[in-house]
Amino acid sequence: QAVLIPEPNEQQSLAARRKMAPGLGPAQTFLRDVALFLGAALLLCLMPASGAAGAAGAAGRPDLLLFVGPSPRTLGPQQIQLGRGERPQSGAGAGHPLGTLGTLSIAIVGLTCAHRVARSVRAGARGSGAQSKVKRLAGPRLYGNPGTRSPLVNWYLYEIGQEFEMSDAARVDRFSPDYPHPFGKIPALDDGGVGVFESGAILMYLAEKYGGLDTIEKRAEASKWVFWANATLDGICFKEDGNGRVLDTGLRRENKSISKLDEILSEREYILGDAFSVADIPIAGYLLYVKMFFPDVSVSQWPNVKRYMKEMCERICYARAYGEDTAARLSDALARP
Repeated sequence: QAVLIPEPNEQQSLAARRKMAPGLGPAQTFLRDVALFLGAALLLCLMPASGAAGAAGAAGRPDLLLFVGPSPRTLGPQQIQLGRGERPQSGAGAGHPLGTLGTLSIAIVGLTCAHRVARSVRAGARGSGAQSKVKRLAGPRLYGNPGTRSPLVNWYLYEIGQEFEMSDAARVDRFSPDYPHPFGKIPALDDGGVGVFESGAILMYLAEKYGGLDTIEKRAEASKWVFWANATLDGICFKEDGNGRVLDTGLRRENKSISKLDEILSEREYILGDAFSVADIPIAGYLLYVKMFFPDVSVSQWPNVKRYMKEMCERICYARAYGEDTAARLSDALARP
């Protein structure tokens, strides 16, 4: 799904209008502000000229702080501090029911209203064309299908909550120059013109850009396990012929690397410790592929690996990527001795 981002010259005004009056348009906001200020001006006009000033003067503080601006909540307050003491009883404003303070208040209200009218007109003029000036920021596009390793990428994208567009690789020209994989393989990713291929590289790219791997230390901690999964675990889990067809799995017999992994998982819940990470995607994914394609294979000799596999396939995002039926079937199989 596309996310609409306002143009830079509109962001500030749009944000100000949202803060100023959530749910109101420019005209409604203007009318509300006019009503507020007219009410404030009326109260000022009705205040006794000498009483208010005398009380303030006796207290030794300014007689009034007048908030000026479209909305004190948004812009202010801009404060005009009037002097202490009593109002003059002669000269300009003497004997007038409004007095100097009332006259000043009316002038301020008038200027404020004029300012708001101008802003409302400009906002209204922009309103009808705002959608034509926005930029579209779409998520990455993933090319794949359920019968490949692309669900590994779907799984991770679901885990981090990153929106993306899914394209069925069977329906596109995978040998087009625009396809992200130069050899036409699956999965492949296009992210705003950046093409990435190989599942491990795609996972690391997404983790660094969208998943929070923002330091070289975090990247090193995760990447070593992602690379181990592709370089070592893949060859253990899948025994292929010369054409890349999977014939069997190495999990039918004892394996030193899997035994070491079982030892590591006896001390932690996930690959990197107590929190799920991108490193869990290829490791759990490959182990679960074995149980998916070779349901007769038992992993009971590695109890911690088995526990880990069961917990991974029971994650909501795994079920979204691989299907609820597949996830439930794997969970049931791993629950048996």
